[in-house]
Amino acid sequence: MTLGRKKPGMAFWATVVVVVLVLYVASFGPACWLTSQRWGWSQLQPHRAMIVYFPLGALASRPDTAVGRALRWWMTFGTRRGHAAVVPTNATGSRSIEVDTPYD
Repeated sequence: MTLGRKKPGMAFWATVVVVVLVLYVASFGPACWLTSQRWGWSQLQPHRAMIVYFPLGALASRPDTAVGRALRWWMTFGTRRGHAAVVPTNATGSRSIEVDTPYD
């Protein structure tokens, strides 16, 4: 006689989805901090690896929303002064958002 294991149910898979989404948003800030660039007069280009965050970049490009403001804060929380977090806002990476930290 063998004991069969139950297949994971809906609660398990719902938990997996929630955890993955939380980790995705949580990793967004450190990714921005690591790929930040010195702020200058020219338009900055996002790092190639940041393309996976374009949905969050699109949300952050709307500072009139609470989500946009929260994402902008998270993007620059650990960014060095005088640097900008640069994230693409579309899937092709042809548009991006630059959020800079103040010099003071």
